[in-house]
Amino acid sequence: MDWFGAVAESQSYSGDRFVDSQRGLDFNWDVFERDGLVNQAVDALLNGPGALLEGPAGSGKRTMAAAVMRKLHGKALFLDLGFPEQQRTTLAFSRVLDRMEHQDEETKFQELSGVHEMLERESGGRPVVVFVPEALHLGSHAISFLSALALANAVALLCLTTTLPSADHQERDDLLGAVRLQRVRLMPLTLGETQSRLGMALGGDVSRSTSYQLWKSSSGQLHLIAALVQDWYEQGYLVRSGNVWIVNGTMGPIGPRSRAIHVTTAQRTHGKELEILQLLALSEEIPLSALMSVSDASVIDSVHAQGLLEIRGKYARKVSLQGALSHQAVADSTPPGKARELLEIFLSVPGNEASLKPSILFKWQQIAGMTSNLGLVHGAAMEALSGGQPDLCLEILNERHDASAETDLIRLEALIDGGYLERASEMLGRLQALFGSGIPVPVSSPAPENLAFMVRLEIAATLLHAIQSHSVEGHLGDIFAMTRNAIAAWINAGFPGTEGLPELAGKLDLMESEVLYRVGERFGIGSSPYTHPSLRADDLLRWQFFHNLHSLRAGHVRSALRRGEESVLLLQQDPLPVSTNQRIRQHLVDLYLISGEWSKALALIEAAWTGGEESPRITEFKGLYASLVHVFMGHPEDALQQLQVEIEQLRTMDPDRQLPLAMAAAALAASNFDEAEAVGYLAELDLIPIPHDWETAQSVAVLTAIVHFHLGAREKAIQMLQEQAEANLARGALTLELTNRMMLLRFGHHEGFDKLLSCSEKIDGSLAATVESLIRHFDETESSERAQAVEEARAMGHKSFATAVDFQLAAAQPQSVYRGSPEILFVLPESDTGENIAATNESAAERVSSLTDRQRMIVAEVATGASNKEISERLRVKVRTVEGHLYQIYQRLDVGSRLDLGRLYLDAIADSNGGTGNRPEDT
Repeated sequence: MDWFGAVAESQSYSGDRFVDSQRGLDFNWDVFERDGLVNQAVDALLNGPGALLEGPAGSGKRTMAAAVMRKLHGKALFLDLGFPEQQRTTLAFSRVLDRMEHQDEETKFQELSGVHEMLERESGGRPVVVFVPEALHLGSHAISFLSALALANAVALLCLTTTLPSADHQERDDLLGAVRLQRVRLMPLTLGETQSRLGMALGGDVSRSTSYQLWKSSSGQLHLIAALVQDWYEQGYLVRSGNVWIVNGTMGPIGPRSRAIHVTTAQRTHGKELEILQLLALSEEIPLSALMSVSDASVIDSVHAQGLLEIRGKYARKVSLQGALSHQAVADSTPPGKARELLEIFLSVPGNEASLKPSILFKWQQIAGMTSNLGLVHGAAMEALSGGQPDLCLEILNERHDASAETDLIRLEALIDGGYLERASEMLGRLQALFGSGIPVPVSSPAPENLAFMVRLEIAATLLHAIQSHSVEGHLGDIFAMTRNAIAAWINAGFPGTEGLPELAGKLDLMESEVLYRVGERFGIGSSPYTHPSLRADDLLRWQFFHNLHSLRAGHVRSALRRGEESVLLLQQDPLPVSTNQRIRQHLVDLYLISGEWSKALALIEAAWTGGEESPRITEFKGLYASLVHVFMGHPEDALQQLQVEIEQLRTMDPDRQLPLAMAAAALAASNFDEAEAVGYLAELDLIPIPHDWETAQSVAVLTAIVHFHLGAREKAIQMLQEQAEANLARGALTLELTNRMMLLRFGHHEGFDKLLSCSEKIDGSLAATVESLIRHFDETESSERAQAVEEARAMGHKSFATAVDFQLAAAQPQSVYRGSPEILFVLPESDTGENIAATNESAAERVSSLTDRQRMIVAEVATGASNKEISERLRVKVRTVEGHLYQIYQRLDVGSRLDLGRLYLDAIADSNGGTGNRPEDT
């Protein structure tokens, strides 16, 4: 079978593995089978007329067919009509089918009898399965012959068919209409399935960035995933670092195998249908009305029926190529002359040019071999810069060598946005030497012709100065105020030539909001409108994002979350462009994480990882975000396993400077069960520059403090948290201050109760309300309000905090001795006697005895330090089964980590050994 379509020239199929003949790369793709569906198909073949494997292109029908073949090996006589020459019986059977179209009825009846005898003789009493490939075209008489054999139970049929968006059910030909086969439906892999199965196929862990890029580039189609893996490996883009597979960038290249698949798919169409695919590849996404202005509706319907187009939106409908059909590959295969012809046809219709973004028109002209005017180059560069792609902006500007002052100013803005501060300082110096610095004072009308240019230059200088002066607390607002006042003077003067200044003033406000948030300074949210009157489109969206973040930091949590949730709900009415859609969802995740609503954040992260058109930041950082939450929710071993993979990826590619946060999280996870490894991560963390971003720096500091506490340095940890809490109090960062003071309480430091209460009272949010209720009722015995507050904290994802408070409330607080356990805080009164401990052990024995026999076996293995994989091997069950049992065990025993589970089990053993209160390791 042709597993990779037209891209098998450098690969060979060997047993159940694909081997790359050029580089010796050996990947096991059998792991992409779906066991349940394989069994369903096998059962249909052994007990009925056959099975129909159906699904969209790339859903793994051929992989499934191969799995069925292997499953039936030795149990059935298999006739593969795709390769009849490989077996004598199949070749004879195939020749009979070929002769059917030219025989009379009597001869056909004789052939039928002869085939019956041949199959009975060759099968030796085994069932006979005939595989009919999707590409095999049979005549009507051959179809009738096969149908008769199937209906007579002489053979079972295994057929494939591709479902298309034009209908719910399709019959490939009369064969499927005559024989009612058992339908086995397949779908492309989700993002989560891609990640888990890639790990098994490649024989190692796979970073989230790798999985996301492969899934995004292939739309979950198996043949494309296989081709991309081979292409990326050969080009050095996909590499193995230790036991982890990582990628060397943010977008994988198109290679010979994947390109051939895309081109072959496109070239299955002809004439006007192919032109539609080429036009969409060059324009990427256009209004459906624009496409219909240059193409017949019937042709568009035909291409859509083949599953090659995607149409989204309810009102202003947009059309693009189907997700797995690469725009780049199809555009690159379009001859320059054809690209120019399509561009001229498209632009000849009034209004069509306005539907193309400058960057798209610029790229189209490049492919067509045309020279773009400088205005279009600037427009494309500014579009890339506004979209958060400064490197692409610089790349576009470098296409033209006849630079202008405007070109250099855009380049300066891109250098600042991209963090190339030294180059930006040099460029700023050259421009100020030519045009001067500062904004001139309005003295006469009209305004200077280059006033807008001078304002933009001064805004760039202000932003660069602010970034370089981030360490000067309270100074940044003054820097922006001076520039804002200079712009306002011209706007108030009302001279001709100042019409564009309000928009520039809005951009200055946006820059100030972003910079002040990054460095942890206050911003006047109370006097700033949520919908800025001078900002549009992407700039307005960014303004609203930072407005929410500043509001949340200042304690207005509920209003910020409400606005974030409303934005996501609006997407369900009429989805925005994909990139905007992704950014809005990611923003809500950020709001949940910062506000302490960890359970909601984790739910969104897991939903994104299951599949869907989600932000790469959600999915690629899933390992980091989810690991942080898992650490605090009591699953440190699983979290560390994820983090180790992500750290390897971040060492290679870390555009958002998340490595320090990942390293601190790994140290925290390791401190739960391996002090030496935790110390190693701390030592490496000391060598990494901490980002200037205040939120990230504070998160790293909090995690580091918890690690020190776990390692026994309680006083140092408390001192670190107190300093952070006071710094956040001074900056008005109330949500960060709340986190610091909650950790102090978790560590058993009660001296700051008044400050924790004062902080929680200032914040209008669920977590703050829960903490406030907890503090107010902390000293009350058997308080229902206090118990409810603890459970609310647990439900929001703060399980270790709630558990620590539970222990403190259960202990005699004035005489308590606080011992920092690897995951939670144990609080034992100094006056505890052996009787009290024995009572605890007796309770442990009762709790463990409530489990099933299999669950107790798993707990016993956990107590030995065995991993889930080791447990699955010892008990001969799947890893997923072990994980499911552990989830139920955690819930039933109310434990938060493997370490707690192991301690509970040892306590139970000690009790059953005589109730002495001594654990086995103590005796």
